[in-house]
Amino acid sequence: MARNLKRDAHAQQLRNYVLFAFAVAIIAAMVLGFVTQRRTHTRLGTQKRELEMRVGELRRLTNNHAILLAQRSSPLELIRRAESAGLTKIAMSQRLFVPLPETPASVLALPAATSPVRPAGQFATAAPH
Repeated sequence: MARNLKRDAHAQQLRNYVLFAFAVAIIAAMVLGFVTQRRTHTRLGTQKRELEMRVGELRRLTNNHAILLAQRSSPLELIRRAESAGLTKIAMSQRLFVPLPETPASVLALPAATSPVRPAGQFATAAPH
């Protein structure tokens, strides 16, 4: 009988060691997961910051290009650039005339439709009868 108590004590001790090792493994896995998640979070924050800086830079470039386009497409600037390129003397043979299509008088004479046409005595209602 004393021998069984001794075996039970060893089995109990072994079980405690296994449970302790299992608990340590779970805590180590949780710490490893936390560290991995933290690194990923930091990396994503860095990428976000870089992309926001890039977006700001592209917005500034787009704004600068819009201003430059507005300046270069103004009538005075176009005339100045045409004169500097020597494009002011255009011969009649170089001009292109595109005739506009004539609208038939029957299209112009039609009245504009403003409301649907209904037979006499019928009115539009919100609810059916």
